[in-house]
Amino acid sequence: MLNNAGVRGVMANVIEPVAKGLLKIGVTPDAITYIGTIGASAAALWFFPRGEFVTGVLVMLFFSFSDLLDGTMARLSGRAGPWGNYLDSTLDRVADGAVFGGILIYFASSGDLAPAGESLDTAVARLGTAASWVVLVGAFTISYSKARAESIGATANV
Repeated sequence: MLNNAGVRGVMANVIEPVAKGLLKIGVTPDAITYIGTIGASAAALWFFPRGEFVTGVLVMLFFSFSDLLDGTMARLSGRAGPWGNYLDSTLDRVADGAVFGGILIYFASSGDLAPAGESLDTAVARLGTAASWVVLVGAFTISYSKARAESIGATANV
């Protein structure tokens, strides 16, 4: 992610003490991956549909540090390996889907999430839009996770 050695050094000085502290209290790298995905996804789905893009991006930026933190924690604890890489990259696609979904909801609803006197047809159209988005995210996450599993020598035929 960070290709500049100077920037990496500065970030390591910030991230490593946090990673060590979390490991000391029993937090796992996978837990950080889940928290980051849930936080970024929730921010995208809460703020973007309301048109609060700057706030949403700032909250998501906070949760994006989980990508640096989980990898550092895995290396420090000796748990780095294919599973963590697989989990992290797959859940990144889920968060991507939440971003696209939040933006889609904003434009599909013209920024108005709860219009007064909404007709049944409009409500059904909103539900259809949401269902389409869930299916789209599920479809690309399933195919991605299978390909990613195979790239690390695992199978994902379930």
